[in-house]
Amino acid sequence: PDSERWWESMHKEITDLLRHDTWDLVSRSTLPKGRKPTKSRWVYTIKYTKDGTIERWKSRFVVCGYSQVQGFDYDRAFSATLRSTTFRTLLAMCAGNKLKVEHFDVTNAFTQADIDDVDIWVEPPKGFDKLADEHGTFVLKLKKALYGTKQASRLWQATLTEFLVKELKFVQSKSDPCLYRLEKDGDILLVGVYVDDIICAHKGKLFKWFKNKFLKRFRAKHLGPLEWFLGVAIDQHADYSISMHQTKYIENMVQKYIPHHKHNCIERSFPDPKMFEDLSRASDDEERARVSKLQYMSIIGALLHASGMCRPDIAVYVSILAKFTSDPSQKCYDAAVMLLLYLNCTKDKKIVFTGSKKPPADGSFDDLEEVITKNHGFVAYSDSSWGNKYPYPMFGYCMFMYGGVISYASKQLKVVAFSSCEAEYAAAAYACKEIEFIRHLCSDMGFPFDGPLAFGVDNTAAIDVAYNMGVSGRTKHFNMAIHYFRDCVQLLSIIPRHVLTKFQRADIFTKQLDKTNYTEQRKYFLV
Repeated sequence: PDSERWWESMHKEITDLLRHDTWDLVSRSTLPKGRKPTKSRWVYTIKYTKDGTIERWKSRFVVCGYSQVQGFDYDRAFSATLRSTTFRTLLAMCAGNKLKVEHFDVTNAFTQADIDDVDIWVEPPKGFDKLADEHGTFVLKLKKALYGTKQASRLWQATLTEFLVKELKFVQSKSDPCLYRLEKDGDILLVGVYVDDIICAHKGKLFKWFKNKFLKRFRAKHLGPLEWFLGVAIDQHADYSISMHQTKYIENMVQKYIPHHKHNCIERSFPDPKMFEDLSRASDDEERARVSKLQYMSIIGALLHASGMCRPDIAVYVSILAKFTSDPSQKCYDAAVMLLLYLNCTKDKKIVFTGSKKPPADGSFDDLEEVITKNHGFVAYSDSSWGNKYPYPMFGYCMFMYGGVISYASKQLKVVAFSSCEAEYAAAAYACKEIEFIRHLCSDMGFPFDGPLAFGVDNTAAIDVAYNMGVSGRTKHFNMAIHYFRDCVQLLSIIPRHVLTKFQRADIFTKQLDKTNYTEQRKYFLV
């Protein structure tokens, strides 16, 4: 029914590629003996706006890069993308320091980077393969990094970095190479890059200068204030507070995977912990064949994205379900569907960065109010669930800044813990590593921390071990890696405080809570 729109979008794609001088049309007779052109294909996507209406029909002509051979068609292919923690930290900094956030979209970004010193021939796009000679249809000899080629993203990142760092004199973050900072005469400009999506946080007059330079160098569109990024809706308010949610993304997930269930959200106001008890792999080949026809792995991938971006309340459940992706049982699939229904019932929940630097109101950090206030309201928590039924205990951590959560995790602790002290001590060590990452990240942004940071642990024995350098019979076997917690304490990088379990915000990442405790914990993260 939309064939005219798809044809229109395909013509637009080809026009853009020709405008970028992406290839030369050559006869097949020019190919080296034994060399075959790489396959190509069309990829079709419907792009939606923040409110769910269709923005445009998008066609992308891509190379089937899976047929490229490393060392022959390309050398290195890795390129970085903006971490979700960096993204949330950037938004928190904007809320706390009154920065505005703008959004740019680069048109055919990869084709704005020159191909490296290799020759790549590609089959022409179907529907546009008209020119031919006695050897067959003409093929495309690439001059630019066309989408699908293994090295395309790396070449684009190198091109953009060269422009920002060498030409515009930005400073590239060492913690996250997709973050750049420029300061001049008291004005600040922060640029975050996720492939062809560019977000720009600014205060002062630098933004207008950057916009002119950027749009002159690259074919791109200024989309205005940031509203939609990687399936996340962003709301910027007049008081500079920022909220982020995934309402539309969750609706799309439900429509795609369980359309017949989308109105069935009775008693799904919280994840049912009973459904996660005794999960196992498929019991026999019959169950394995039945569940293999379901979209379990795709559902888990979608849930992981939601959890990683702005739904920390499902992190522990997704972590458990992800263990069974290779051989799920029917119970695993039912639990995943239940989690989707829960998200559908709470799809409007948001992470909010209010800009507040006040310490938590539960009294756990009353003596550290000055420490928290001068460090952007930063508070970290870690917790572990030693003694549960899993061979390795679950652990989790979360960090807050300017009123909202910026980093969190729910994982299995790869340490055989002999006591709750050891499990909590190890969990704190992993949290300390993340704290140091955020410390360096904030410094790269131009908003460094001042002195030690507040850190909540709900095990006094673990804190005592961190403060005492000696070795006892209970601690002599501790792995050297988990002594990172003690090192941070001794170096005055953090100040640990005992936090009662009912105030331990990381508790939600370590176990399946009952409805009362879950609802109480969730309010710390989502509103």
